[in-house]
Amino acid sequence: MKKKVIIFILFSIFFGNKRLLLLYPDADLSNTGKLNVSDVNAIHLLFTDGFNTYSDFDLVVPSDNAICYSSECATALAVEYNADQVVTSKIRVLGSKIIFTGMIQNIDSSDEFTTRITALNVEDMENASYRLAKSLINRDSIEDAVDIDNIIESEEEEATRRKSLSRVGFAVGFLAPINGDRYYYYDNNQNYKKCSFLNLGYVQNWELKSNNSILMDAFVNFGLGPGMDSQNPAMIFGVDLTYNYFKNKTDNSMFYGYGLGWHFGPESKDIIPYEDGSWSVDQEFTNRAALIGQVGYVFMRTYDMNVMLRAKYHLEITDWYSEFDNGITFNVTIVNKKRKLTNLQRNQTNNNNIEYRFPLLELLYRILEN
Repeated sequence: MKKKVIIFILFSIFFGNKRLLLLYPDADLSNTGKLNVSDVNAIHLLFTDGFNTYSDFDLVVPSDNAICYSSECATALAVEYNADQVVTSKIRVLGSKIIFTGMIQNIDSSDEFTTRITALNVEDMENASYRLAKSLINRDSIEDAVDIDNIIESEEEEATRRKSLSRVGFAVGFLAPINGDRYYYYDNNQNYKKCSFLNLGYVQNWELKSNNSILMDAFVNFGLGPGMDSQNPAMIFGVDLTYNYFKNKTDNSMFYGYGLGWHFGPESKDIIPYEDGSWSVDQEFTNRAALIGQVGYVFMRTYDMNVMLRAKYHLEITDWYSEFDNGITFNVTIVNKKRKLTNLQRNQTNNNNIEYRFPLLELLYRILEN
């Protein structure tokens, strides 16, 4: 029996989760109608849930809503509750803003970290509480602790908003063919060669609340190589639609997905010789469905503009007697949110017969107008 107790204690020491004491917020409710006791209780519950969501701590929450106004008091209580770390917090109201400040430290007062977040209303304190908890756990700044589940209302204003989940943009890259009749051409010496393609595309991204996204590519591939003229296949058009999964919810995230596509373009068949010594290429234009798989990495995901690096594989569905055209497209994709028009802008667009929905188009129009 004693051996079992000793083994359990050793196991708890080396493999058990750290204990965290979470104290009740110090809230100043005087001279303000923006907060009441019920609001503070709700914020405390949300703050507690934030620590449970973002950490593996064994959380200790005193039932008597203990409050400490000093670091010494907090560490003393942490020792009393046999905790490894302790969190204290303060809630203050400044005009129309609610300022929520948190501090985490070890029981010996070392590794102290303090951060704060500002909310515009009580309703916004749900996401603010989660965001502050994540910031304290990781000892990151409030900006670095952002994810798609804890964006607060002040960040959704027009000047710095991040809430738009529908974005449009463009992609630039190249297609590296692996095999297939569509990717071969006849050079000036009538040699049958494989060529590469410049990839340009229009991209639309619909990001879903389930941490997934639907990505549409409407693209054209331009053949690169000597002899790429009317005698040889020069352009391949296509539309790909993929369903993608993000690995996490932070600003920078890997993703992968799959989908279907439609590709249209010519294939070089036989050479047609003429009596004068000239020649041309017999071409066949085909429509094909394609299976798509892609992997990529997105930067600045919670901002209006996203930058993505992607590698997209395609396999065109052909008959059994033909080569399976397939290849990998590598590209850089930039997408930005659609801009909502103000009444003034809407009147201007009606007068100028132009829609200022995309920043690049607006900039181009202003340059040409001047």
